[in-house]
Amino acid sequence: PFDHFPYPDLSSYLRKMNFYTTFQAEFWRKSGKIPGFLWGVQAFLLKPLSRFFRRYFFKRGFLDCWPGYIAALGDAFQAAVSYAKFLEMSSPWKKF
Repeated sequence: PFDHFPYPDLSSYLRKMNFYTTFQAEFWRKSGKIPGFLWGVQAFLLKPLSRFFRRYFFKRGFLDCWPGYIAALGDAFQAAVSYAKFLEMSSPWKKF
């Protein structure tokens, strides 16, 4: 086992999250995905929940106490933000 600290502070985590959520949303848009109701339910509800449970329980984030909980919440939030950005990019009223 070893210690792994990829983010020195919250600001660097949020900058990286912003980059990756935008990257994911652009990937979905360029690959021709169309936002729909069922995909939206999966992206906004099921995917964030599964990401939280995977990180907190299956990867044993609960052993890290608060940092593990916050990391699991961040992982879930990142999944939801990716889809929200995709919806924003796919909006017919938004000019690119």
